[in-house]
Amino acid sequence: MGDEVWTGNPVVSHNVGNLYPGKWITIEGPDGCGKSTQIQNILTWMKEHGHHASVHRSPGSTPLGTELRTLMKNRKDLSMHMLTIQTMMMADLMEMIEQIVKPKCAQGHYVIADRTNLISGIAYGLAGNLTMSEIISLHALPLHLQPPPLYVIVLLGEPERLKERQHGDIEVQKDGTVVEKACRFQDMGGEYHRRVYENYRKIASDRPWLIYDHLSKFIPVWNNEKYPNRHGNIDRASDPKLAIWQVDATGSVEEVGRKISEIVAQIVAAP
Repeated sequence: MGDEVWTGNPVVSHNVGNLYPGKWITIEGPDGCGKSTQIQNILTWMKEHGHHASVHRSPGSTPLGTELRTLMKNRKDLSMHMLTIQTMMMADLMEMIEQIVKPKCAQGHYVIADRTNLISGIAYGLAGNLTMSEIISLHALPLHLQPPPLYVIVLLGEPERLKERQHGDIEVQKDGTVVEKACRFQDMGGEYHRRVYENYRKIASDRPWLIYDHLSKFIPVWNNEKYPNRHGNIDRASDPKLAIWQVDATGSVEEVGRKISEIVAQIVAAP
C-alpha cells in the first residue's frame, strides 16, 4: 500500500493511524532534562481535558521489561556489549507495543512513554559506537509489529548541567528508605553523555538526518502549512517534517510545561 500525503495535515504512511483512535507520545531527552516532571504535567493536562492517558517507562513497562531494565541498567557486574543492550531494548519495546501501546491506542487512549527505544536507542546506541545500519537492523523487529504512529517530544538543555543531574533508578524499600540503584550508564563517562546529547539534538533538528528515511513510515509527517514547526515559527508549506518537537528544557518548569502543553494540544487535535 503506497504512502498518502495531503496538504495541511499530519499524515501516517500505510494508513496505520486509521486503526488506532488513540495516540502514542514519547518524551525523550538525556538524563536530567526534566522528563519525569513534564510527563506528570502532560498526564494532568490529559485528565483535565477528559482524555484517558497512562504513563509507561522504557525499558520497564511490562513484567519482562522490568527484568530487562534491571539487567541492562543495574547489573553492572555483568559485562555487556552495546549491541546486546540494544537487542534487549528491542525485546522490551516489542512487549510494550503488543501489551500496552496497541491495545490502549485501539481503545482511544493516549500512551505517554518515558522514552521509547526506537528513539533513545539511536541516541544511546550511536554514542556507544554502534553503526546506524546495526541499529536499523534491530529496529526491524519492533517495526514489523506495525505499531501506531509515534509522536516525539525531545527536551534539551545545557549538556554540562544535565550531566550533573544524572542518576540511577530510585527504589523505595519496605521501611521507607530511598535507595538509588547502581546504573551502568553513569559510568560511561562525560564524553559518552555528550555524544548522547548531540544525537538527541540531531534527532530533534529540522531535518533529523538520523531517522527521517528510517522511521518516516511510523512517525507522522507534519506539514507546516497548518502547524508550527519545532521552534514555533511557520516554515515553508512545501517542507514537511516528522512529528518531532524540540523543547528548550532550561527554562522554568512552568515555562517548559506551557510549551509542551501547546504541542500536546496539537497532537490531540490531529486527525
